[in-house]
Amino acid sequence: MSLANALSFKKIAGELLRAASEEAWFRGVILFLLFSSTTLIWAIVFSSVLFASAHFNSNWTSKAWALAMGFGFGAITAFTGSLAGPVIGHVAFNLAVSTLKKASPEFTPL
Repeated sequence: MSLANALSFKKIAGELLRAASEEAWFRGVILFLLFSSTTLIWAIVFSSVLFASAHFNSNWTSKAWALAMGFGFGAITAFTGSLAGPVIGHVAFNLAVSTLKKASPEFTPL
């Protein structure tokens, strides 16, 4: 499979839509709702655990990656006040993983 086929417009658009909706929910809504009733650190921790839990079809390795990304994306959102960075990072990660999986089906992110 060529890189061009793996990174088609349809694939990129789908990943953008999925990442934007997840980030809007977990960072745009949940993180800020939690922050209104607890400290920023706890809001990031709780929203990250919820984000990792939402990846229920994943194995534990993928959940660990989701938790780590949740912490990073939560911090970026908190410090910039924007979802742009987390959405771009989320799309890039998902595209990289899906492309590597297609190139090597036994690939796991860790």
